[in-house]
Amino acid sequence: MQKIKFPTTLWVGEDALQGLRDLPVKKVFIVTDPFMVQSGMISHVTENLDFAEVEIFSDIVPDPPTEVVAAGVSHLVESNADAIIAVGGGSAIDAGKAMLYFGNRVKANKDLMFIAVPTTSGTGSEVTNFSVITMLETGTKYPIVTDEIQPNIAILDTRLVMSVPPSITADTGMDVLVHLIES
Repeated sequence: MQKIKFPTTLWVGEDALQGLRDLPVKKVFIVTDPFMVQSGMISHVTENLDFAEVEIFSDIVPDPPTEVVAAGVSHLVESNADAIIAVGGGSAIDAGKAMLYFGNRVKANKDLMFIAVPTTSGTGSEVTNFSVITMLETGTKYPIVTDEIQPNIAILDTRLVMSVPPSITADTGMDVLVHLIES
């Protein structure tokens, strides 16, 4: 017999981000990549958080290195946030999960809400309890696997997925196809 536990609540649809307006939080720490900020796409998230103090950490790069995660943990702890919202592809979401994990070790805040907002398809990171970070010097990837980093909410807003460049859509679409073939 197999048992499947799926604790992440999915908010799905064109206006799914509007649900952020109902969050019981005062301070939000957003983890994302430079493209989301430079393109202005992060405003789809922040416009629904006008009731809260928001800090954006946008230093995320592909295969997030431990140094970036450590810098993010420092900012997260200083922000005293009630929630982390990771916006972007698998790297941003994995980095957010790692920041949650290590941030809880620096400053025990087990009640910190974690919300994943994917902008790409393929990784499924928004609904798993896995994170992968990279040791830059060696290129070694380290997994973090614990229910502690399982997102509370995953927001699948079609406007954000449609916002990425066509080449990223093609790459992540192929990733989805490969995962399907492998399974």
